[in-house]
Amino acid sequence: MTNKEAYQKVSGKVIALLAEADSIMMNSSSDFDPHTDDAIEYEYFIQKEMFHGVIRSALIANSEIKSNGNDVSYMPLDID
Repeated sequence: MTNKEAYQKVSGKVIALLAEADSIMMNSSSDFDPHTDDAIEYEYFIQKEMFHGVIRSALIANSEIKSNGNDVSYMPLDID
């Protein structure tokens, strides 16, 4: 297996996991209360936002985004 083939195989799996994690984090937003008066609870909200930012940044930086109406797909970058 060439490096290109190995990259495509591994990066495809990682991109799929990142896309799934991004979706989970977006859909869990209603579970978190940003207006809490409890400092610890607010820290959990902030950590969730930072974690989601890291996931989203990695997904965008390492994939080609294709949009077809409401359907969005992520493909590993092609290095040529």
